[in-house]
Amino acid sequence: MHQSSQEQTRKRDSGFEESGTTRSSILGIQELEDRLYHPDLSKRLVVSPLVSPRIQDGTIDIRLGTKFILTQRAEIQSIDPLRLTPDDILKVLQRVDLPMGVSLTLHPDMFILAGTLEYIALPSDLSASVVTRSSYGRLGLLSATAVHVHPSYKGCLTLELVNYGDTAILLYPGLRIAQLVVSRAGEAAVPEQTKYQLVTEPEFPRLWDEPELRILGYLHTRADTVRATPITFA
Repeated sequence: MHQSSQEQTRKRDSGFEESGTTRSSILGIQELEDRLYHPDLSKRLVVSPLVSPRIQDGTIDIRLGTKFILTQRAEIQSIDPLRLTPDDILKVLQRVDLPMGVSLTLHPDMFILAGTLEYIALPSDLSASVVTRSSYGRLGLLSATAVHVHPSYKGCLTLELVNYGDTAILLYPGLRIAQLVVSRAGEAAVPEQTKYQLVTEPEFPRLWDEPELRILGYLHTRADTVRATPITFA
């Protein structure tokens, strides 16, 4: 029996194909606008503030905020993930609040964490990724890692920025420096709980919260004990 056109439309809009498999695709301009102003709050995509919205080619421009984390020369010679403590992080990274209109100089090969001006809230059936705008990429400014935003995420995003060029770049709060690419995750998507949920500024890494690192640290300690134990032969 053939399905009605209304039933086919319902399945298409819900994110499922005829075979029942989940469909994931990038939202177009009209779909983005519909989600930004959706009457159902559980389906609404929140980007706040939405200043002079720049929605084009299925992307939303996002801006630098006023909060940054910079690396600094440290007393410690290296970062050991197995022994890293919150006190060690404070020796390596420092928070900087930058007022609007004041610039931050990003020197060649310099790495920073930058919070977005926008607060993002994704519904459970949408995910997103963040890419550097090509205009800045051509200057050598790129995100060090691809930022994937999970369904149901809420908070400001953290951009990991590196200047790969040969000339320093001045960064100002409010610059449209990156783009949010939103995709359907499908109704079957399970929201992923992250330790950086509901943040409003860049967060220090929390490697000490990861269980596998505690296990590896224990094994490393045991290996050191074994190596330190004299071996005798009868």
